[in-house]
Amino acid sequence: MKRFLAYNGLVAVVFLLLWVLLVIVEVKISLFWFLKYIYIGSLALVFVSFFAASWRALRPSSRHPIPIAAVSSLLMSPLFIFLGGVLATNFRFLIGGHT
Repeated sequence: MKRFLAYNGLVAVVFLLLWVLLVIVEVKISLFWFLKYIYIGSLALVFVSFFAASWRALRPSSRHPIPIAAVSSLLMSPLFIFLGGVLATNFRFLIGGHT
């Protein structure tokens, strides 16, 4: 369980840092039109990354790591996307961005 939490926590931190970096570049520089496409692409990548991290963490200890990883990815990813989006939006308003 520690491996599961560590691997998925690492995935969560990496995506939060990516989204914060995208927000900073969008608000402070605002030249790049393709940032929204990077953000939308990262949302799909969240599902794949949580699945891969869960499968890698559960592989040595579980008899059925793929179904458990798939279920955990389908449950965690939408929740993480929602909370990460809320945090990124609030951070955007905090540093002076607007809608």
